[in-house]
Amino acid sequence: MKSGFPHEKTDWDLYYKRLNPLAGITKSIIRRRLLYFIRKYFRGKKNFSVLEFGGGNSCFYEEIRREFEPSAYWVLDNNPVGLAELEDRAGKDKKLRLLKRDILDPAPIPPEVGQQDLSFSVGLIEHFSMEDTQKAIIAHFNVLDKG
Repeated sequence: MKSGFPHEKTDWDLYYKRLNPLAGITKSIIRRRLLYFIRKYFRGKKNFSVLEFGGGNSCFYEEIRREFEPSAYWVLDNNPVGLAELEDRAGKDKKLRLLKRDILDPAPIPPEVGQQDLSFSVGLIEHFSMEDTQKAIIAHFNVLDKG
C-alpha cells in the first residue's frame, strides 16, 4: 500500500479547461515569492536556463522571460492541453522549449535539455503519493547544473 493521502488521479485536461476561481489569487502570491527568490539567488545574472516542471500553461513564464531573459526556458509537462495553451500564448519565442513528458518517467531527461541553472514547480508535487513526491523532488535536482 502506498503512503500519502488517497486521491484520484488529477484530470489535467479538466483542470486547464475549468480553472479554480481562487487560482488567480494564490498564483499571484506564489509568483511574487518565486520572483523574489530568483532575484535573490540570480541577482544580476542573465542568460541562465530554467526548467519548469508541470508548467503547461505556465503563469510564471512571461514574467520570468521578461525580467530575467533566460537563455532557455524549458517546460516539462505530460498534458498536451496545457502545453498547447502555453505555446499559443508564447508565439514564436525560440527560447521556450516544450517537452511532453511525465516527471515520474524513470528514463533520463533527453540530452538536448542539458543541465539547468534553475528548476522549479508550483502546484505539482501535492498530486502524488509520498513515494512519487520523493521521485518528483529528485527529478528537480537531477536536471540542475552541478556548479
